[in-house]
Amino acid sequence: MSTSDPTPTFLSEQLWVSRFDEHILKQGKKFAKPAQISNFEVEQLPDGGLLITGTVADDPPVETEVSLWPESDDEWDFDTSCTCSYGSYCPHAAALLFAAAKPSRFRPRQLAVASEIQPAPSPDAATTVEETHKPTFRLHLTVEPASSKITRLLLQALRTPQKEYWLVARPTVHYGTHTLP
Repeated sequence: MSTSDPTPTFLSEQLWVSRFDEHILKQGKKFAKPAQISNFEVEQLPDGGLLITGTVADDPPVETEVSLWPESDDEWDFDTSCTCSYGSYCPHAAALLFAAAKPSRFRPRQLAVASEIQPAPSPDAATTVEETHKPTFRLHLTVEPASSKITRLLLQALRTPQKEYWLVARPTVHYGTHTLP
């Protein structure tokens, strides 16, 4: 990774924190300790993006992924997925981002790019990708406190009678061992 690459700055200056509620960030900081995160990896993808993965020690431990990609020369965007009940933009994803912001932990592993095209599997193969990795879809519904200012303003604008709590729907798709929002 070159020194002009803005990704470490995006992480170290915590330009990503606005995507998380304040209470999520507080929990994420607690999980960001080295003893709390195992299997931590930062991989540089061939397209210039990053994939941050790790297992966060919670009850039970959760698998978390953060995908970052450059939108332009100085702007980045990202998405998260987690096996916790939040599914995405959770304390576990915040913990991975806090951990990746530490220079000592930020050592991206370059992914190898295949130099030759692999032949397509024969149509006579006993199992296909579709058979082994059929997607399953889940919708997790929770009633959560309207703790952030943005949420309370949204509920006020929608003129909902109940402004202390709101119904949150988190759809996810599962391919084999991967969970995506």
